[in-house]
Amino acid sequence: MVRQLTLITADGFVRRTLHQALDRHTEAVSDRGDRICVELVGDLLELNRATVMANGREITCELQRATAHTRFAYVSSAEFVDCRAPD
Repeated sequence: MVRQLTLITADGFVRRTLHQALDRHTEAVSDRGDRICVELVGDLLELNRATVMANGREITCELQRATAHTRFAYVSSAEFVDCRAPD
């Protein structure tokens, strides 16, 4: 069961778009209860191998256990979209 989704943004534009979405969401919920919809494009990431650069120690198993309930997504683009379903 996934309990957390961590987004890794491709660049500053994507990161700013997500920050704007959170700001708009906070305002919309407190004012009108409106939804904010953002389309995210990217891929889920999978941990294959992790090594400490300073000493070369392999830490893959430790990280897999520590992040067992977290999924990581690389977001290459984000844009606001209309929340209404197409006709």
